[in-house]
Amino acid sequence: VYMNAAVILEQYKKYCYILGRGLDRSPNPSIARMLYQVDAEMTPGMFMSLWAGTTLLAGAVMLFVGLLLFAAPFSPFQIEQPLFYILLFPAIGSGGVGLGFPFYLQTQISNKKMDIERKLPYALSFMSILASSGATPLDIIRRVAREDYGHISNEFKKVLFRTDVLGEDVVTAMHSLVNNTPSELFRDICIDITNIIYSGGGLKGYLEGKSKELMSIRRQTYREFVDSLAVFGEGYL
Repeated sequence: VYMNAAVILEQYKKYCYILGRGLDRSPNPSIARMLYQVDAEMTPGMFMSLWAGTTLLAGAVMLFVGLLLFAAPFSPFQIEQPLFYILLFPAIGSGGVGLGFPFYLQTQISNKKMDIERKLPYALSFMSILASSGATPLDIIRRVAREDYGHISNEFKKVLFRTDVLGEDVVTAMHSLVNNTPSELFRDICIDITNIIYSGGGLKGYLEGKSKELMSIRRQTYREFVDSLAVFGEGYL
């Protein structure tokens, strides 16, 4: 059943894209950036065609349901003027699906941002150890990309794709990461790392100091959270 549903979904995506592939000739830059941030394997044209097609399909299905409930001879709801209720169903269905697509993207971006900022102190600590052993900045990025640091590893894999496949230098690839990562904190750190790589400064000292700073902030945040739980517990008792 799962395989059949997956096949049907892929066919549905293909049909939607056939109708909307012209949208990729002038893609929406904001939607393209959001799809890049959530690591979605689809073009802006496919996303917009899926968005429009699913919204219309939901409206059509809900219109059919409304007709069955309020206009069919065997309907359990016999209303003198059912037009309002018949049109209300597709409006709710289309509106919910239409708002659900951008909400899904924003939710995924927010989740990715929180995952990056939660694992960032540990990734920086690991990077400082690599820097102290004499590893080059690109080797550090390559090693973190192979480790399990969640979306941080995925972001660095994009840098490696641009350097190893597209042939860009590490500074240009890092600039692309800076422009597209959803986390402001990670963006600032990447900017600092890029400047250090460009100027040839001390990467080891920066990573150690930033790791300690973020760890201290994280401990303070946990301490405030535990204190607030204690206050709520006392209030409850």
